[in-house]
Amino acid sequence: MRTDDRLWALVPVKRFGSAKQRLAAALDHSMRARLARALLADLLDVLKGDALLAGVLVACEEPQAAALARE
Repeated sequence: MRTDDRLWALVPVKRFGSAKQRLAAALDHSMRARLARALLADLLDVLKGDALLAGVLVACEEPQAAALARE
């Protein structure tokens, strides 16, 4: 029997440069990338504070997202 039955959070992340495409009319490329990075940082902060989770897995090809996840 497993001693830790808590769930893991899986966070898929696309490259920041291709994130938030629907906002292209309002935000330029770099602003959308910064927004995606900020949203991920906020989400990771919330998830790491959740005692109900065993851990957080981030699936990405974005180097900045991987760096945020390691922090």
